[in-house]
Amino acid sequence: FCTFMLIYSIFLLTRIELPCVRNVHTVGHVAVEVGDTVHIPCKYEDKYKNNVKYLCRGSRWGSCRYEIKTNQGNSAKYSISDDKNLRIVTFTIKNLQFDDSDDYWCTIENSGPDDGKRFRVSLHVDSQWTTYFGNQVVIYCKYSGSGSKQWCRVGGDCVSRSGQIDGALVTTDTSVSGVFAVTMTGLTTQNMGWYWCSSGDLQMPVFVDVTVRPTTSK
Repeated sequence: FCTFMLIYSIFLLTRIELPCVRNVHTVGHVAVEVGDTVHIPCKYEDKYKNNVKYLCRGSRWGSCRYEIKTNQGNSAKYSISDDKNLRIVTFTIKNLQFDDSDDYWCTIENSGPDDGKRFRVSLHVDSQWTTYFGNQVVIYCKYSGSGSKQWCRVGGDCVSRSGQIDGALVTTDTSVSGVFAVTMTGLTTQNMGWYWCSSGDLQMPVFVDVTVRPTTSK
């Protein structure tokens, strides 16, 4: 069960319900450049397939501001897409500026208290990724600063140096300064989905698209 914190002030009675974070998985801290567009994937449980999802902005759950919902239209700044088969809702924030640096909440409406997970967007670190498709994919995560490097599937396993994620072999390479290279080999359609590369507490979501090569016959 999720626990909720009740905070009372002598001067102002305020009830703050902290959302349950066990049923929603997303990145923790994304750092991008000014003017960029960022896509934030949030994985949820099957029971939330038909629930309304929304993006809320603000450091405190009780006072965050709704920015966009799945039952509303997209705006020039925010857009949202909900893949009910993969159970991932993706929030897009466009043309990021310094004043967009803030905490956000990936949230799902519920019959009881809403469920959600907080993440942070910062505008100061250069990050990028590149992919090549086929049986093997190589992702180049550019970073600055120090910190442990990991490649993780959203809501799944992580690999630091080498290992497997959903049957695909994962190896990493940090021989080039400022670049964390991730190679996934033996890809199947099961590996298609959202991942992230991380350096310390900074994370960048990456969507891996796996296409099946058509068969030919003589």
